[in-house]
Amino acid sequence: MNKTLLLSTHSRFLLQLFEPIIPALSTQFRIVIVLIVGKNIQVPTRMSEMLLTWKNEGVVEQFFFTPDPRETFKFHMAIWKLIPQLKKYTFDLWLATSDTLPSDRYMSDYVLPSSSIRIVIWPYITYLFWQHSAFSKTILSNTKTHITPSETKNLVLNISKQVYRFIKYAWSWVTVRGKEESRHSLRKTVQIYTDYLINQIIFPLLIARKTFQCEPYDAMIQTASGRSDAYVFCNELEVAAHRILLKTDHVYVARFPTLDKCRCTLDAIKKTTILCALSGWEHHALIPTDVLALYYRDLKTIISSTNANNIHLRRHPGFGPNDGWAWAGQLHHYLTERGIRCEVIGCERALPEIACEYLGSVGVACSSALREIRASCSYTFAICLSSVSKSWYRQLHKQNADPKFILGTDGIGWIEEDGSYDPSIFEQKLYIPKTKKSIVDIVLEQSQHAEEIQHSQLSNRIK
Repeated sequence: MNKTLLLSTHSRFLLQLFEPIIPALSTQFRIVIVLIVGKNIQVPTRMSEMLLTWKNEGVVEQFFFTPDPRETFKFHMAIWKLIPQLKKYTFDLWLATSDTLPSDRYMSDYVLPSSSIRIVIWPYITYLFWQHSAFSKTILSNTKTHITPSETKNLVLNISKQVYRFIKYAWSWVTVRGKEESRHSLRKTVQIYTDYLINQIIFPLLIARKTFQCEPYDAMIQTASGRSDAYVFCNELEVAAHRILLKTDHVYVARFPTLDKCRCTLDAIKKTTILCALSGWEHHALIPTDVLALYYRDLKTIISSTNANNIHLRRHPGFGPNDGWAWAGQLHHYLTERGIRCEVIGCERALPEIACEYLGSVGVACSSALREIRASCSYTFAICLSSVSKSWYRQLHKQNADPKFILGTDGIGWIEEDGSYDPSIFEQKLYIPKTKKSIVDIVLEQSQHAEEIQHSQLSNRIK
């Protein structure tokens, strides 16, 4: 009889990350899926159809939806109703895209039996690199670094520290009331601590009779706590950094799940459209004029260096289904006024589905879009705009970030901050990735290893 696997993830990642994985794992496991449906996050339109097809064909046994955790009461009540249904299964393996969030903790700490193998898979840019790139560089450089844990396991100490920090921020706000950044800091602090008390303490205590304590680097890493049996990333430097922080060797590098899914051949390429995957400033209707000018400069460079005659400005899923074009419309107007032919397109289709339809793709280092595109098509060129990337990190996160370190450079070309570039980045040639294991191989190896350990322990008890 096949083992049973629980997959819990955000609906946004199901097609991009797990569509290539689930059918392969279904030969070894009975699969149950729990999907968080993000609020104001647009997901590919064929997701529901694919789930129904999987169920009808026996690829998955069952699937469930939960609300966005940001809808606090609604989310916890849905979990409370879902837990009895999940507890009918005895799960041998858990796959997730994080093990730190309340939704993850309900699964890992309450639904799963202690014997379950827990594996976190995250092929995108990690939060550690995205928000703490300078710190990540430091710990990888063998420089002696004083690491201050963001949380402690002791609940009383944790709450007392939170109260102290809150009072500190509140007093700062009172003494400099006129400063907008102080008001924002106070609001953010209140939100963080309120969310922690409600989502990690109060509701879990009522529903699961547990509290979800934080590990030292939960806030800094966000995808990985060290509680799981294995972690899988797709970037070697991210693997190395997480091994240091989590103090474990059970962090593995894998090839991107959509690798080898390319549908085109070099002989058949007659494409004249560039895909520009918009990202950053997701909740802004407008972006700064200097950023518009950087987009224009670099896109004009791409047009003049290739046979492209059109650009598709793809809306980010975080722009939301009801936000119109967000700042995509502003960029569209700016470019067309200056003679660049372009149009805004939606994100109803996932990036791996459309990558092969374009001559090349353009993006920024605050998004994993270029990683997805690079892995999904063997012939398209993928170019990162350093200037726009650095502007986003400076303006929104006050960082002097290194986009190449954050995104990675394998198979990705760069237009530098000053507009310079290597002409070879526009060449269409077969992309040959580094040799890495597949995610499926790593999952099956971990499952097999755990089974061998259990058999060995059983044999020792019999003796």
